[in-house]
Amino acid sequence: MFGPDSFAFPRQESVIPDAEGIAGATVDTTNLDTPYPTNIVRRKDLVVMRQPHHYQPLVKWHQ
Repeated sequence: MFGPDSFAFPRQESVIPDAEGIAGATVDTTNLDTPYPTNIVRRKDLVVMRQPHHYQPLVKWHQ
């Protein structure tokens, strides 16, 4: 399980190697009362960096 901030260091991650179990993390989803998201969980930085114009060539190349 990965934390919401992809640029934070050290990372806050959980793993259960070679076993069954439950990994959990507490995530603060509160947000300031503004028109734009202020919480890293709600901003979704990596989603806004997507470049979908690259998707079609990648799909064609993979086929």
